[in-house]
Amino acid sequence: MSNVANELYEFGPFQLDPRERLLLRDGDPLPLTPKAFETLLVLIRNSGHLMLKDELMKAVWPDSFVEEVNLSQNISILRRALSDTAQGSRYIVTVPGKGYRFVGQLRQPEPDTEIKETLVLESHSRTRITVEETRFKFSLLSALTITVCVLAAAALWATLHGKPTFPTFKRIQLSKLTHDGNTRLSAVSPDGRYVAYLRRDKQASVWVDQIATDSTFQLIPPQSVYYDSLTFSPDGNYLYFARARGNQPDHYDLYVVPSLGGVERRVLLDVESPLGFSPDNKQLAFLRRTTDRHRLQIVVADRSDFSERVLTTFDPGEAFEGTPAWSPDGKLIAVAARSNDSGRLGAIDFFTPDGQKTKTLLSDRIVTNVAWIPDGSGLVETAYENGRFFNHQIWFQPYPKGSPRRVTNDSSSYVGLSLSSDGKVLTANEQVLSSSVFVGPASAPANLAAISTGKNDSLFLDWLDSGNLLLENGMFHFSIAHADGSQLRPLALREDVLNAEPAMCGNGASVVMTSLHQGHWNIFKLDPASQQLTQLSSGTVDDHPYCSSDGHSIIYDSETSQGPRLLRISADSSTPERLVEANAVAPRFSPDNKLIAFWLLDKNGASLQPQLAVMKSDAATPFQTFDLPPNGIVGNQALMRWTPDGKSITYVLRQPDGSHFWSQPLVGGQPKHVAHFDDLVFWYSFSPDGKQIAMTRGQYLRDVILLNNLQ
Repeated sequence: MSNVANELYEFGPFQLDPRERLLLRDGDPLPLTPKAFETLLVLIRNSGHLMLKDELMKAVWPDSFVEEVNLSQNISILRRALSDTAQGSRYIVTVPGKGYRFVGQLRQPEPDTEIKETLVLESHSRTRITVEETRFKFSLLSALTITVCVLAAAALWATLHGKPTFPTFKRIQLSKLTHDGNTRLSAVSPDGRYVAYLRRDKQASVWVDQIATDSTFQLIPPQSVYYDSLTFSPDGNYLYFARARGNQPDHYDLYVVPSLGGVERRVLLDVESPLGFSPDNKQLAFLRRTTDRHRLQIVVADRSDFSERVLTTFDPGEAFEGTPAWSPDGKLIAVAARSNDSGRLGAIDFFTPDGQKTKTLLSDRIVTNVAWIPDGSGLVETAYENGRFFNHQIWFQPYPKGSPRRVTNDSSSYVGLSLSSDGKVLTANEQVLSSSVFVGPASAPANLAAISTGKNDSLFLDWLDSGNLLLENGMFHFSIAHADGSQLRPLALREDVLNAEPAMCGNGASVVMTSLHQGHWNIFKLDPASQQLTQLSSGTVDDHPYCSSDGHSIIYDSETSQGPRLLRISADSSTPERLVEANAVAPRFSPDNKLIAFWLLDKNGASLQPQLAVMKSDAATPFQTFDLPPNGIVGNQALMRWTPDGKSITYVLRQPDGSHFWSQPLVGGQPKHVAHFDDLVFWYSFSPDGKQIAMTRGQYLRDVILLNNLQ
């Protein structure tokens, strides 16, 4: 806080005044020890964020070492003062084994005298509410009066001349509806009175929250199954949801259930997005993969009988996601896109209801979802900037043209987007990456120990040698550290390239990775010593790079008009060589470089679930394939590695209860279950000497956030 003298916080019946070091309840001071007060202040200044115990202790006791029991005592003091409990907390939530989170709804303090005016600074951070109180002199008041008159006249002129007046988003109120990090999807009802959301612990269940009373009820009981989307019907009487098919967990079918409870029924197959309803409520639009599972389509269905028609099919390599959003006048359908030839990161594409593309708004951000505001003068979107994947923000994009402006601007990440019919209430899911690096014996992946790297958001890694790790965090920043996490040394790479999936080459002499640069994913080589990046490939989407142990060859997959194909290129950059005429991804050299393992995709598109395949490095066809165990899903195709002895291939499958680590012997037979983790495996790699395995694991903590007064 830049001006502590003007810093005030109110929540429930309490007011916290850092200047006077006071906690008040209904105006009466409450006794707190100095360190208990400091603990509460730190939690409130980081409202909504998980504060790890170590972080909290360093903030409260910056110049001394204390035991964790001191922090626990402070939390107990605060719970008594706030009439809070660990089991039914309204203000301080305990995240077992990690830390604490302040979840009370902060609000703007009321001005206490008639001669004071309140200016709310134009900042939409949900972590705090900043209020600046000033005694205005006559000259300033006069200037403000003149400014208001001018703005009012300009707004009147714009209205009379038919020009839209865009929302300013200066009075939005942000609050959280859930606080435990277990929410996965959300949708607001058209009237803005209800929010539906998915809760996932070991199983998934659907809940509905009545906003005004803050009361919830369970709409669909817990099941061991995945959900993909939630959407209220235009009248709010029904909730549509996409749920994984029982015998084909990689396919999602559309169901509908009365929004206050009743019998659910399946109405459509293979629905892979939330729904966009036409203004007359007679049609709905959604995204679906083509039968070869290689391209995406916008499909429109009639609500009366659910008959379908394909609106448009996108080109190979194009990425589309989120909700196909129908404009208020019914003339356009907008969808978040990624352009292949613009050199820009993202776009919003606009189609007529008969499938003709009419316009593309290019963006310097990757747009992930869109929703029209009621007057059709623009769209609210979620998007992230290059290198900031875990910092999706909410933006407003004017239509048909205009510069985008931020609605939120903080360190959180907001995914999903649902807007009430009057455009005043928006829900999204706040997402926080929580992950750690684990290292241990390669023979015992189930018994790895977490190492301290000074980061809580490690994502990718690889071994540079048997004693040093290359680490990449959730902001896609690289560093090098010893295998025990010590001596962390950051690398300063160019920020206009988003780098991911690093793979070591030639005993750590270089590293290859896939990088998003000028709108395309390509393979780049990094020299850790000079920190220079060199581009090696030039396809539309080149992914999953892997290096031979001698560092001479690099294999990867690339999108083509026939589907994803495996390519090989020399480390010095040359014309790529196609390896196999089949839909295949994520190639991996064996330790002796004689074999290549990869995922073989179903060419008929019946399933997204691949087969594990192996071919000789110099052959053009696979010579052996292996089926996967039932029920698991290949959530991340890059999570596949040879064992150090070259006799088996390991991979990770995702199930509702977490991640499962498997090993397939090359000689055949059934795959062997090696380990089960309650959380997600993001990345793993065996050390060059084959003795150790390093792994990043964790979870995405998601909660439902509510934005009111979105004007």
